[in-house]
Amino acid sequence: MELRKYRRADLPAVLRIIRETILTVNEKEYTQTQLRAWASCFEDERVWADRFQSGSAWVVIMDGELAGCSLLTKDGVADLLFVHKDYLRRGAASRLLWKMEAEASTRHDYLRTEASLTALPFFQVMGFKVVERQIKITKGISIKNIKMCKKLNT
Repeated sequence: MELRKYRRADLPAVLRIIRETILTVNEKEYTQTQLRAWASCFEDERVWADRFQSGSAWVVIMDGELAGCSLLTKDGVADLLFVHKDYLRRGAASRLLWKMEAEASTRHDYLRTEASLTALPFFQVMGFKVVERQIKITKGISIKNIKMCKKLNT
């Protein structure tokens, strides 16, 4: 497993992984309508190119393939942590999160995230606490997620 900084050339593969992960891994917690609305947010490369360049982003390479991604925003949010369904439970998400925690700890007291219902158990195991359950409106569709945070430098 290789963890490296995100490169602009990674964007098409990153967006594909995000869309596929949303549509497959989250099937138990969300309806197909919710999944399609959520995944459709990751179609416009121009929007996401700027977003990935605005923070600290990483990718994980496994078996020669881009297997996951993450973005740490400048204000201390662990964002866009996704691992392709074929590489789940092999340590990629943990490695990405540990990298975000290490970088965030140099500037922030807390690392925050908005976790999907599917990702909630992972973030809890990694030491995050629930702050608030919320409903986000995405393309006119209500989608539940959970605001969470983790104290850094404890």
